[in-house]
Formats: sequence, structure tokens, C-alpha cells
Amino acid sequence: MDESANAHLRIIDDYLAGRITVQDAAQKIMRLEAPLPNMDIPPRLRPLVAELHRLQTGTAPPAIPPYVPDPERHFGGGLRLVRNYAERTWPFFSAPQQAKKQLRLDCHVDAATGSAADRLASWFGAHNGFQVVVKSPAEAESDDWEVLVTTPAVHWTLHALREWESMLLKAPIGDDASYSGISVFEG
Repeated sequence: MDESANAHLRIIDDYLAGRITVQDAAQKIMRLEAPLPNMDIPPRLRPLVAELHRLQTGTAPPAIPPYVPDPERHFGGGLRLVRNYAERTWPFFSAPQQAKKQLRLDCHVDAATGSAADRLASWFGAHNGFQVVVKSPAEAESDDWEVLVTTPAVHWTLHALREWESMLLKAPIGDDASYSGISVFEG
């Protein structure tokens, strides 16, 4: 990471820790005369990004991302991530160094409301062997509720991956939730 990015991150850290005000943080970032590093803008950073916009333009920020949550963030349900997962990842799972290991899959689902998160948690919880954890937006530092679905650790076969993918595609995602990530972990 370059020096400019490190300077930005130190200022952001000071702001998030409450050591400096949003106005002071924005002014310090402006003095760096370098763009913010490419990064996600979680809800806690929106006031800072809005203040930077105000200082740069003299106007209030528009009601569009990153100043507000993206209204299209659940469009398509994130199904592109899930479709053909088994086929796309089988080379990894079948590689000799992985085939010997018991691996678990973590599937992240973002839900716009608590009721959507509860609906998904109930649905996934009804499938044997899955651990389901729900985090509020504050806990997840996100605009959404987070539903984390974890499989038991197993030696994955192509057939088992296809079954898991099929189950994910049957989940009641609706238009108020979306898959946001799948991770693989040992044991």
C-alpha cells in the first residue's frame, strides 16, 4: 500500500475511533491532495464521504451511492455467484492438495430487512447440518442484515457440490436479499 493510502487510512481510523470530527477528517483528507483509496464505503463512512463532497463542491451530496445504500444492490439476488458454482470450482476441490482435506463452505447472504433475514435463516436452518448465523446491520457494519450459512466440513465431491448449489438456487432469496459471497475453509 502506498504512502497516500496509508495516510488516508490513518485519518479514517482516527475518525472512526472518535479522535477527530468528521469535519476535521474531511479537511485532512483534502490536504492530502490524493483520491481516496479504492475501497467499500460502509455506512459508518458515509458522513465522511458526504463531508468530502460538500467541501469539494459546496453542495450537499446527491441521494445516490455511495452517499446512500444502493437501491439496486439485491437486483438479481446474486444468483450469478451461485449458478454453475460446482462446475467452476471443481478444479479447486478436486486438486490433490484439496481433495484430501475436509472443507466447509460459508455462504454469505445479505438481506434488506430483519424479516427477510429471518425468512432465510429459517429456510436454511431447516436443512440438516447447516450452521446459520444472523447479524444485524450494526453488527455486520453493513446496510443489510447478514445471514451466514456454513456447511459441515466434508470431503467434497462434484455430486455434493452440485446438490449444494441446487439447494442454494432453491432458497427464498426474493427481491430483498442477495448472495454476496462464498468462502472455503479447512475443517
